[in-house]
Amino acid sequence: NSLGTQAHKDGKYAEAVMHFTKATVLPGVSDHDRAIFYSNMAASRLSLHEQRETSDINFFELIDATDERYRA
Repeated sequence: NSLGTQAHKDGKYAEAVMHFTKATVLPGVSDHDRAIFYSNMAASRLSLHEQRETSDINFFELIDATDERYRA
């Protein structure tokens, strides 16, 4: 999937994962191509994880305290 590949190259790993995920369920995709999409998705997920680990941004600082979805 060229959209996923370009997103990965641009460092937009979450977007790349989304594109590769959508590509795996397209009709007419061969098993070989589907395997490549899953492999690319795994690479993007790993890069996303590494990006988040090395980021100076604290995830919890990004959460809006007034957003009810994050309350237990």
